Amino acid sequence: MELDHRVETIPAFDLHGLQIRTSNDRAMETIGPLWGRVYSGDVAGMAVGQVRLYAAYSNYESDHNGEYDYLIGAPVDADADVPDGMVHLRVPKQRYAVITAQGEMPGALVETWMQIWEAGLPRAFATDFEIHDPANPGEVEIWLSLAEDK
Repeated sequence: MELDHRVETIPAFDLHGLQIRTSNDRAMETIGPLWGRVYSGDVAGMAVGQVRLYAAYSNYESDHNGEYDYLIGAPVDADADVPDGMVHLRVPKQRYAVITAQGEMPGALVETWMQIWEAGLPRAFATDFEIHDPANPGEVEIWLSLAEDK
């Protein structure tokens, strides 16, 4: 299946946020409640609707069938102090396939991920992330780490 995307290489950047260990089999019962904590408004530096939030997938056990770390956070300076209850994630310089989910969220996002799993892109399963921009509530960019060209 061909999936409309662009390819970009971006420099490393840093995130602070809330993190859980989960899998796609448990995503509905684990990721939703984590977003609920963020939407509750009591997470420092993550004012929903005011700042661009990132959802990062890292430390993959294998591929999309295994466990991974899932972090919801915001960009920070590399040397910023990590607030209590949060973790630091360094997103490395990487080549990415960028796919845009469009429509009513979260349904459009879930549907786009299902298309990604079927597309057969040469994924690295390093660090992937989504960008949730309050300026564009009907769009989420999904950045998938790509395997190096052989």
